[in-house]
Amino acid sequence: MATDGAVYAREIRRFSRNARLLLLSTLLGAFSAGVFRVAYNLYVLELGFTAGDAGRLVTSASLAAGLAAIPAGLLALRVGAKPVILGGAVLLGVGTALQVTPFGYGYLVAGAAMGGLGGALWNVVIAPLYAGSADDAGRSYLFTVAAIVFLGMSFAGNAVGGWAPRALAEATGWPVWVGFFAVLSGAALYGGLGFFPLLALRAPAARIDRSAFGALRGQLNAIARLLVVHVVIAVGAGLTIPFLNVYFTRQLGLSEAQFGLLAGAGLMTRLAASVFGPIASRRLGKVAAIVAAQSASIPLLLAMGLLPWPLGSSLAFLARGALMNMTAPVRGALYMERVTEAARPATNACLLLAWNLAWAGAAAIGGMLAEQRALAAAVVATAVCYALANGLMWLLWRRRSTAA
Repeated sequence: MATDGAVYAREIRRFSRNARLLLLSTLLGAFSAGVFRVAYNLYVLELGFTAGDAGRLVTSASLAAGLAAIPAGLLALRVGAKPVILGGAVLLGVGTALQVTPFGYGYLVAGAAMGGLGGALWNVVIAPLYAGSADDAGRSYLFTVAAIVFLGMSFAGNAVGGWAPRALAEATGWPVWVGFFAVLSGAALYGGLGFFPLLALRAPAARIDRSAFGALRGQLNAIARLLVVHVVIAVGAGLTIPFLNVYFTRQLGLSEAQFGLLAGAGLMTRLAASVFGPIASRRLGKVAAIVAAQSASIPLLLAMGLLPWPLGSSLAFLARGALMNMTAPVRGALYMERVTEAARPATNACLLLAWNLAWAGAAAIGGMLAEQRALAAAVVATAVCYALANGLMWLLWRRRSTAA
């Protein structure tokens, strides 16, 4: 363990200027994301809409992000990564503002779609930017530190999103929906500060190779293997993950504050577990480490959705999230390593398109199941998808696991 710690410290000291700026932007934006993850669906319900309506908002955002992915990749080829990520940050800010506007469902849908578009611009270039900010030895560590930063700040956002809206409403005498509106608006403004570190990115290091789409010709087999696994995971996640706050508060009886603490604790367990992702991948190989951790999470997923008592489901929620996400940064690094550097932006655009379209369709179904209080069926389907993805990952990727 001492050797592992020394390796971590050495790689962190080697982080480039661009890497540090990206981490700072992630740190600022993650708090807002944490607040929205806990509070937004509940805000939609407080406005008088249904869980199905909340599911359709998720679908709107995912469809916009998916359909914009390839155009976003093409745009990145023409203007470079820095203008694209800045534009994505602006659209995310405007979309987030519309998403908390309580003037009608149309505003919420427009905000979700604009946020999805901004997310497409952001996500097409963020992984290649991170990948290009570290060498092969340091890439898994940079992706892991980025995940740790995101999870740590999201923990704080989860706690605030679960506790502050109702507490603010009670302290001021405002309606509960106004408490949610105030907290979500404040979180959106704070998250917008993440725009400013991006202005200082050094453009040459952030520029995307214009030959990226041409470079796909020799990478189609590798990209197809990535997409198959990615889509199956996305379908499984979309069925269940966006509606866990509804499940725990509306079916198991937790208060918003209790779920906020639970979600925050989940982020902390994920944060702690993710530290061991690069260690496991260095000892087992990336593919073996990913498959082992994700497979171990499946029984806990079933326990979370099928146990009839809140404590058991909550403990399963914590353990499942830690195991499923322990190697997620390693998986992201592996995606980028499976294709050539020139093909990374285009590959990321394809992955984003596939993920969001799959997530959108699954979330629409998941929202209807949540509305019918049928999360158990969604959880079983998610478990099947995750098991299938693990099997495909092992069959399709294991031949290069030691090299990766």
